[in-house]
Amino acid sequence: GGGTIPGDGTKVTLGLGAFQRSSLARLAGPRAADEPPVEVRAWVPAQERVQLLRAAMGEAGYLRAWLRHRKEWTTTVKSRKAANEDGKDKLYMPSSMDEARSRAA
Repeated sequence: GGGTIPGDGTKVTLGLGAFQRSSLARLAGPRAADEPPVEVRAWVPAQERVQLLRAAMGEAGYLRAWLRHRKEWTTTVKSRKAANEDGKDKLYMPSSMDEARSRAA
C-alpha cells in the first residue's frame, strides 16, 4: 500500500497523526455515466489537506506529527521512485476479463 502518502509528490498526507477510528459502510452502487470516478471526487489538494489537518490537530500537534512522520514519508517516496525506475515488477492492466480472472486465480 501507499501508507496514505500521496502519489503526486506532495508531502502532506491525511494519514498524518495517530489512528482515530475505523468504520464500515456499504459499497457504493454503480456511478452515473456523467459522474467522475471516486479518485477524482475524493481527491483533496495539498493546501486543503494542510488546512484540514491544522484545524483538526492544532498548529503544534500538526507540526509534531509532521516531524515524526517526515522520515517515513521520505523513505516511502524514495522507495516508490526506485521501484518505478526499476521496471521489473511492471504489469499492465489486463486487456480482458478472462486475463483479469487468470491473474487473480
